[in-house]
Amino acid sequence: EIVEAQEIKKWGLEKDNYILYLGRIVPEKGEHYLIKAFKQIKTNKKLVIAGGISDTADYGKELKELAAGDNRIIFTGFVQGRVFDELYSNAFIYCLPSDLEGMPLSLLEAMSYGNCCLVSDIEECASVVEDKAITFKKSNVKDLKDKLQDDIFITGNTRTEKSLHEAKALKAIDEGFLDPIECVQGADIIYLSTPVLQIVPLVKKILPHLKPGAILTDAGSTKSFIAKQIMDLLPENIYYVAGHPMTGREKSGVTAAHKDLFNNKCYVIVKDTGAPAKVVEKIVNLIKLTNANITTLTLEEHDRCASIISHIPHITAAALVNLLDKNPNDLESCITLAGGGFKDTTRIASSNADMWADICISNSEPIIEHLSQLQSLLSGVITSIAKKDRQAIHDYFVESKTRRDMILEETKDKYDLI
Repeated sequence: EIVEAQEIKKWGLEKDNYILYLGRIVPEKGEHYLIKAFKQIKTNKKLVIAGGISDTADYGKELKELAAGDNRIIFTGFVQGRVFDELYSNAFIYCLPSDLEGMPLSLLEAMSYGNCCLVSDIEECASVVEDKAITFKKSNVKDLKDKLQDDIFITGNTRTEKSLHEAKALKAIDEGFLDPIECVQGADIIYLSTPVLQIVPLVKKILPHLKPGAILTDAGSTKSFIAKQIMDLLPENIYYVAGHPMTGREKSGVTAAHKDLFNNKCYVIVKDTGAPAKVVEKIVNLIKLTNANITTLTLEEHDRCASIISHIPHITAAALVNLLDKNPNDLESCITLAGGGFKDTTRIASSNADMWADICISNSEPIIEHLSQLQSLLSGVITSIAKKDRQAIHDYFVESKTRRDMILEETKDKYDLI
């Protein structure tokens, strides 16, 4: 059960402000690697080493000597009960740096709480996490440091002072800027999440100010339109990895954000944007920390599939709401009758209009093709109803139910469908 941070506040711990190791304090668990790696990274997060050390006093003393002088590192001692639950529930990352394991029960516990996990690549850990966590080379402090990231520091660009203050208050960012050029200074990774038609102009603006080796990635709902332009702009030492999280909310702004938004949702990484394999791997490892399920598609595959799975449903949801205005005499009564079915079906019609206007323009060909197919399907239903052809109408609903049930069954262990 996920519980809010209360008792752990005595150590200055809050939601997502610490990296956690919780387990036995013994050399084979590799806590010394974690402390050495953590001391080399620039972050305002804390490192929590939780567990009893009474039976391994010499090793416990060694760890505390290693941590000396770094007040970000906290030793809690043995924990149980609510404190145990709070530590797992509120960690930014759970790290298990073991050289040797049996069945890693603490790792299984961390995963049960939905934690992002970073573990050594020994077989006992790797077989448990499969592709749902980040691994580092066993006993390798440098690789562990790199996987923790050289700088766990997030800057954000907002349009208004209000949004900037809200983002900092929510701890979505460490520092905020109204000027995108200021925001990207020295950044390793730049995550672009504006409406689609604003992405390329933004890249043109910030490009001269990016450091060599910087990586651009994006959350744009259309890919060919963006990717082909960005790839033409980039010098050899700036990279682009096109991405698209197949999830979202009908609300916009940082106050609508949620840390579990990508959890068990599909995240597309596009294959063909020219970035080296190590660059793509870096973005994939970053996305894995959100517990998203990563898949790869070509630009064209993505745009066709996104049209059917995402774009057409949004357009259709908006049409259903607009249908109310086509019947003004019944509008008040219809609103009175509107129940869960109508609200669920049209929820996404409350999405940001700027974003969806851009998507329709930038992915026009697949959208027009699929809208025409939808129009044909609806015309067929109209004809069947006009002819009172019950069998044809029945078949229409049976086919859709069969297909949807199959989709739910095939994806139940992969994705949460929304």
